Amino acid sequence: MTERTSRLVSPPGTNAPIGKQSTGTVLVLPFIGYISDHFGRRIAVVISVCNIGLFGLIIAFSVNYIMYLICQLLQTTFGSGVVSSSYIFVTEMVGPKYRVLVTATCTATFAVGQAVLGSIAWVVQPWRYLLIILNIPCFFLISYYWVLPESVRWLLPKVRYDEAKELLIKI
Repeated sequence: MTERTSRLVSPPGTNAPIGKQSTGTVLVLPFIGYISDHFGRRIAVVISVCNIGLFGLIIAFSVNYIMYLICQLLQTTFGSGVVSSSYIFVTEMVGPKYRVLVTATCTATFAVGQAVLGSIAWVVQPWRYLLIILNIPCFFLISYYWVLPESVRWLLPKVRYDEAKELLIKI
């Protein structure tokens, strides 16, 4: 370990990286729920993914442990909404008959992603390069705003019946 990277290792006896995940998730859920309910599921997913990518790239260029921790907290705070927003988005796009299958597929996809992450981390050794490689694709997901339709179950309470009808005809 080099002098520079050794400074980013957690000081003995601290659990800071563990607590920041839970704290970030708790902090963001009310806000991402508000965004999701008022502006749409699609926009909530795009905002969360962009935040993950942005803060992930900033973390890759951290100059000390404090900056690393703060950026990790910000990344989990502003990016944790992607899990809940995506899950809601996907389950609203299918009927009740397929929700169990979709939920199981989402969970299995997450597990496969973790295995792929381990493989990528094995190949890309410097952690900074790994973070750059993992976070840049997040910005390609901005296209989801134009590619994915809004949830029919979100459109109906917003009295956007014409859009909901067009979407149901397409599906």
